[in-house]
Amino acid sequence: MDLISISQKEDTRFETKVRRHHFISDMSLTDGGSDAAPAPAEYLVASLGNCIGMVISSYCTAHNYGMEKIAISMTYMLADNPKRIQNITIDIELPENFPSEKKKVIMNLIKCCPIYNSLHPGMEIDIEFE
Repeated sequence: MDLISISQKEDTRFETKVRRHHFISDMSLTDGGSDAAPAPAEYLVASLGNCIGMVISSYCTAHNYGMEKIAISMTYMLADNPKRIQNITIDIELPENFPSEKKKVIMNLIKCCPIYNSLHPGMEIDIEFE
């Protein structure tokens, strides 16, 4: 695996570097940050969504279902004691011509996603198809 390096830029703003890529994280204004970038929890949730999107995209490409309408919407809730992401709700929009009887295949593929497996079963993850 490639080295991931993180350095503080100012206050709650941090820069992360991976290979030749870099991104900034920050906290929201209500959490004491300047809201200059997504918060770490938002990146974690987005990582799950990106992993799911890539799995769906690969499957749709391999089976000629098209990719023009894949969309993933996510929300999450925090819990206390300890502070953590308690649950993630995911709504997935598949291509128009995607057969509904294949949604179970997608669910099984999602369960192979390394991000999903890192978070689950310790966290509740609800997935629904539109």
